[in-house]
Amino acid sequence: MVSILQSLSQELIDEIIDVGVAMEDNICDDIWRSKWNFLSSCALVCRSFLPRSQQHLFSQIHLGDNLDRNKRVRGLRRLSRILQESPHIAGYVRELHLKLPCDDNTWVTEEFLFLSIMERIKESKGSLQKLTLLNHAYPKPLHDPAAFVTHFSNRFISPFITFLDIHSLQVPTAIFWACVNLTHLKLHLADFELTPSPSLGIVLRPQIKILQYGLSHPAISKLLGIHTVPISLSSLRVLKLGKARPPDLACLQTIIDTSGGSLEVLDLFEEGPIFDGLSKYHIPIDGCINLSKSTSVQFLCFGAFLGRPGTDHLSGVWNTLQTVPTENRVRKISLTICIDFLNTTRTGPSGCVNANWEELDHEINRISMGSL
Repeated sequence: MVSILQSLSQELIDEIIDVGVAMEDNICDDIWRSKWNFLSSCALVCRSFLPRSQQHLFSQIHLGDNLDRNKRVRGLRRLSRILQESPHIAGYVRELHLKLPCDDNTWVTEEFLFLSIMERIKESKGSLQKLTLLNHAYPKPLHDPAAFVTHFSNRFISPFITFLDIHSLQVPTAIFWACVNLTHLKLHLADFELTPSPSLGIVLRPQIKILQYGLSHPAISKLLGIHTVPISLSSLRVLKLGKARPPDLACLQTIIDTSGGSLEVLDLFEEGPIFDGLSKYHIPIDGCINLSKSTSVQFLCFGAFLGRPGTDHLSGVWNTLQTVPTENRVRKISLTICIDFLNTTRTGPSGCVNANWEELDHEINRISMGSL
């Protein structure tokens, strides 16, 4: 068996591993643990399987722990030892995921071991693309925002990443001023501390192409402010709304208007079906969105909860579709219907029958007939 494997070309071996990783994405809930087990096994098959396995294994690095500081230190020591023994692995890192609890986040600017790891990744001249900042609580500020920007983000992160993902943290807007390559921004329970722009030189604001947000109205409001706006949404192509409260929905039209005619994808049901009482985060969009000037939109995604007395989420969908110009570029409209009959006070499946499907059908037909 070993001799057969050794006769395979490196290109074919790489393809086998790539396909295996893609399959793990589709069949397992715990995706990263499943990938790790698969790739660890591949790395032991024979020498020619090792490089591609390592590329996938170390493409993501997860550091920090919300509960156990000692666990984080052990992880840093283990990673530092790996990079010392195999320096080329630093060039494989594409994503950095950091857990930063509000009472223990100074280590990203003070922990020598961590900073030495980041120095190796930077010196490898690889292609770090994504930074995820995570805290398992409501948005809390960093202990020392200025040090975070100066000694960590500007030094190792901002000049390189294209994707910034912030969960349950308040970070300074100064993090954006050096993000010249940033095109993808994702916010969940996020907030920003407004900081002034650099006083010297020309500041090139990152041109965001993809914006995803949920439960982050404070952050979005600051990004849309008149002064010290750290990013540009004038070239936005993809806008996705996750879990939302009314204030989150109120920001949508401003974002759509700011994007001008560049918006191509509007996804208002990014989280997918929501069960177990969490449907409170899915709110009607009736009268909130006007797409009359969004002439480049190609894909629209909606979700509607039916079965609640006194509410008709479907009306928000067809009201929004009414604003789509007759001459349009829409190629696909996706609508997910959730029947809310978990509570006996709700109308259940009968709400689906009573919804205004005729108006929805009329608007979809109008849009399809006018599609360019």
